[in-house]
Amino acid sequence: MAEPAYMRVYKSIRGQITDKTYDVGAILPPEPELEKEFGVSRTTIRKAVDMLVREGFLSVRQGFGTQVISPKAVQSLNRFTSVSESLAQKGGHIGLRSCYIEKTGASEEIAKLLEVPVKTPVICIHRIKTSDQKPVSITTNYILEQLVSGIDKKAQIDHLYEYLKEHFNIVYTGCRDTIRASNASFEQAQILEIEPRTALFNVQRVCYQGSHPCEVDFVDIVAEMYEYEVFIGEGMR
Repeated sequence: MAEPAYMRVYKSIRGQITDKTYDVGAILPPEPELEKEFGVSRTTIRKAVDMLVREGFLSVRQGFGTQVISPKAVQSLNRFTSVSESLAQKGGHIGLRSCYIEKTGASEEIAKLLEVPVKTPVICIHRIKTSDQKPVSITTNYILEQLVSGIDKKAQIDHLYEYLKEHFNIVYTGCRDTIRASNASFEQAQILEIEPRTALFNVQRVCYQGSHPCEVDFVDIVAEMYEYEVFIGEGMR
């Protein structure tokens, strides 16, 4: 079956956005020019553009035009994915601004979440992640030291779950996320290169192997770069 015309237009424009032919802030050509370029009707163009608007790639403003915007990463709460994976799926180039690894004792809060005694040895990984070289999240991970004994304290870890699987054969079977919202403090704003009081998502994640909690993550991420979705009901993704 031939691919619908609107899908062909959608894929073409989306590709030009992700490869920076149309960079953030660019204005798409007017509808008549797009109709001529793709050889399709105005209805087809509008259907393709509407899809890109819903996905967060475009913004349509009356009297201004159709503008490329910085897309939000969408993380499904029905699947076990990381912030980095969700950002990458939107076409962003994911990077690491900094990574610092240290051994410490579990605080009362961390011990409670990991179901271990206070001061149990844990490995703490502090990271600042970027998307297209722009800082987007501050992440702190606490992992039971017994699971990652001998971890390289100088490692620069881009994708933690992949690193744990490759080096320690750790594969989590599930997680519990608690999501809140806050305004960026002065310190957070300086790190993320945003204005103080900018909206942030605050995610607390507990990762499990079976019924055993093994890791606690705290993520502060710029809200305008991210959103969550959840599917409820039989047959949903």
